[in-house]
Amino acid sequence: MQEDTMTEAIEHLENWCTDQHKLLSKNLDLMERGLLHTSEGRVGGGVVDTTDASIARTKESLAELESVLQIIRDDSAEQEADGPSE
Repeated sequence: MQEDTMTEAIEHLENWCTDQHKLLSKNLDLMERGLLHTSEGRVGGGVVDTTDASIARTKESLAELESVLQIIRDDSAEQEADGPSE
């Protein structure tokens, strides 16, 4: 019973990571093509374009999500190879 709950939680995590990866990938594509920009207001007025920094952070986030997804997939493959547990 507890194993089923854990399996379900891992499936939800995998789905969430996959969804986030899709969203971030789309945002990255739009930023790299110059169709999406980010900016930040500064004290004392003015706005600073932060698109380059956002691209870098998005790439880091994508790498982290890919790492988590790989861990989940590796663990799932290992469990399938081990067969059902009792």
